[in-house]
Amino acid sequence: MYVTTMTAIFLWIANQTCPASPPVNGKHVNASQDTRMVVLIDPGHGGSETGACSQVTHECEKKLTLELGLQLRSRLEARRIVRVEMTRTTDEHVPLYDRSAQAQKRRADLFVSIHVNASQSHRERGFETYLYPDMPRTIDSMGSLPPNPDSRAFAQWNVDRVAADLGRRGQRRCSVQFGDLVESGFRHALGRRFDRGLKEKELAVLAGLDVPGVLVEVGFADHPIEGRLLMDPAYRRRIVEVLARAIETWSKLGRQAGCLRSETPNHPAKPAPHRTEAEPQEELPNLPELPTHMTRKERAGLLTWRT
Repeated sequence: MYVTTMTAIFLWIANQTCPASPPVNGKHVNASQDTRMVVLIDPGHGGSETGACSQVTHECEKKLTLELGLQLRSRLEARRIVRVEMTRTTDEHVPLYDRSAQAQKRRADLFVSIHVNASQSHRERGFETYLYPDMPRTIDSMGSLPPNPDSRAFAQWNVDRVAADLGRRGQRRCSVQFGDLVESGFRHALGRRFDRGLKEKELAVLAGLDVPGVLVEVGFADHPIEGRLLMDPAYRRRIVEVLARAIETWSKLGRQAGCLRSETPNHPAKPAPHRTEAEPQEELPNLPELPTHMTRKERAGLLTWRT
């Protein structure tokens, strides 16, 4: 009787501490058996850090990136090809050095930071993707260091950054390959003329990463036309669809190239299988209709997005 009771208690505890993951392809699996790639989505800014704000729509970056991040999570979870983690799900401040540290804590295989751009002239427009440089010199002013250089958080951030620098050479090729997928998707969905390219920049949010990662600027909030587009639900769905397809494609190509954390943690990545833009793709959602409140000049400018 005593043995039976203890066995029952042990099984109950095991079920509580090792909950099953959501169904994968219709089957329930334990978290330890879930071999799907893990992507960490990072909605930029938050809390007191508003980010870029639009003078046209009066919306700020922190709100737009959070909405895009949550929509992207819903889109990815619906297909269950990858597992999704978020650095934030509410309007809260998350330190830059903590965002990249979460990639290691959550055993992520890919880090995607979503941002919205702005310019002094308010005339710049387009999309671009950033990688951390192979040979960094300084931290960019956009990515501030932990506020207290004597704090434990700063010391840990510095250790993580040095460790990431040592492993970045092998992972950088993976980041480039994923960045190419993102840029290719945006060119197909939004137009080549607004492609600002795949670039390198010393951003603190990418500095401590030990996995492939990019920062994506999806558009300029302060542009009179693009700012309105970024507020349009149909246009946002197109942005989310591009990012989702790039992530899902990378879950296959990254595994083949040895870029996933669980595959080759200390070995340089192999080239990913060649993929051309000519490959057939599903039809993307239609671009939003021309807003009726825009001037004739603005409507003419918006038509360029259909090319």
